[in-house]
Amino acid sequence: MKQDELDTWMHPVRNRLWMALSLHLLAWGAIVGLAAASMWLLLGRFIVIHGYRYGAMFTLMGVIVLSAIWLLFHRPNVKDAVKLLDHNGLDDRVSTALAYREKTSLLAVLQRQDTVERVSRFVAAELRVVVPLRISRKLWRLGIGAIIMFGLLLLLPNANDTILANMKKEQAWVQEQQRLVDELVKKTQVKSAATPAVKQMTEALKELERKLGQSPTSAKGLEELEKTLKKLEAGLNELEKQKQRADQLAQSMQRTEALRELGKTMQQNHAGSIQDEVAKLGMRVEKMTTEQKQQLASELERLADSASTASPAKEQEPRSQFQQAASILRSGGDEQAALAGLQAGLTASATEQQALAEQQAQATQAASRLAAGALPKARELAASGMKPSEAWAPSGLAERLASAEPAGAPGASMPPEASVSAGSAKPQPSGTGSGAVGAGATGGPPSGGHAAGGSNAGSGGDMGGGRVGTGSGAGGTQGGTGAGTRGLVTAPRERSGSGSTYADGGPSRGSGGEVSQGGSAPAMDGVSQPYEDVYADYAAEASSSLNRSDLPQHMQNLVRDYFLEIQPQQ
Repeated sequence: MKQDELDTWMHPVRNRLWMALSLHLLAWGAIVGLAAASMWLLLGRFIVIHGYRYGAMFTLMGVIVLSAIWLLFHRPNVKDAVKLLDHNGLDDRVSTALAYREKTSLLAVLQRQDTVERVSRFVAAELRVVVPLRISRKLWRLGIGAIIMFGLLLLLPNANDTILANMKKEQAWVQEQQRLVDELVKKTQVKSAATPAVKQMTEALKELERKLGQSPTSAKGLEELEKTLKKLEAGLNELEKQKQRADQLAQSMQRTEALRELGKTMQQNHAGSIQDEVAKLGMRVEKMTTEQKQQLASELERLADSASTASPAKEQEPRSQFQQAASILRSGGDEQAALAGLQAGLTASATEQQALAEQQAQATQAASRLAAGALPKARELAASGMKPSEAWAPSGLAERLASAEPAGAPGASMPPEASVSAGSAKPQPSGTGSGAVGAGATGGPPSGGHAAGGSNAGSGGDMGGGRVGTGSGAGGTQGGTGAGTRGLVTAPRERSGSGSTYADGGPSRGSGGEVSQGGSAPAMDGVSQPYEDVYADYAAEASSSLNRSDLPQHMQNLVRDYFLEIQPQQ
């Protein structure tokens, strides 16, 4: 008999033992896994735990997988099979045969043959009975109980699930805002020529992106957004002031007949058209008389005193160009050289204004998108009983920025403080007629956006058709309410007038005052003049005075800011 014959019959026994052990151990693993998973689900009902259901499922699968891995490395060996056989009818025959397997005596050989015979009969007839492949009732009861408990905890509603869903929505909203801010940062990425205000706004957006990553809730995210919106609003106000400073130069130029078209080109930021306008100016200068050139030189000197740019640090460049051109015109020098220098200075200023306008438009759009994206969440929180700050209230900071339009866009409006009223009466067109003229009231420079202008004027004659009209007029009220337009206001100084004097014989239906025949009708304060001209006069005079004064810089800035606030609507 061959030595491995006994080992051959041992393999079925070992395999049967391994299958029975696997079934038993996997059943226990499933029960323990279900119990551990149920503990996760139970804990999730008392504590808000993100992903507690996933934790329960991973625990269940993990215990089962660990049981399977343990089985792979702990298969039954020969000793386990020998022990099973010897204790189930073979009475230590298998262990004796294995102990004397090297012996060749007749007794040892006969003993091994008998053992092999008995083992073969055991495997064929008794192995399945001795080692059954089934789960005990105890394990079945434990398993069913664990399944029921796990199923109930998994399927029954959990109040914390609603809280988790809301938290997930809030985190998704915060992440959405973070992506929006990242997009805005890329679009408004500062360049070397960016103004300090734009750089500060970009840094504020970067800081917001970092803070949003640390915000666990939408309420906290709204707090960070509010801080950033305030910074953006301050930056936009600063950009608006810079734009208004830059526009003052173009407005001053438009008051001079020779520079009017060039001023319009400057105001429209058409840097490429400045060369054409300067060429046209050159042709007009060639046709000017000496007196006209001297007048143009005076206007250029006035511009040199009052010229302002978006950046106060760069004001000297256009001023020096204006001064140089004026000097050349006065001295009768090379006019083309003067105009070339003027063109260079104005082109640089227009390029700066154009870059400023683009940056302002980008910053305005960024602030608008940021505010518009956060407003729905603020309203949702307000509807749920959580009252956000005043910045998110109707007509608050967020709504103002959300409805903001880029500079120069249709519908863009000026601050209400810049609104000027010409009294409570309708503005009348200026002409050369005459009649009983009442005394108009004039004040100083327009302050606070209000200008006084009342008059007691009868209807006058039309000089163009040679007709003389009669009529009466009611006394006008002094002072405006600030609700009118900027179309016409009273002139500050000039009293020059024209036209013939007529006697108005018509009845007066005034407010009860004494009526007398009109004598000479000199022009008096109250004559209508466009607001733009009035503003330009005072702005130029104030700028010129500041340049000659010893006022502290912060006081000079207050005066400049005042005139920026009341400048005419573009």
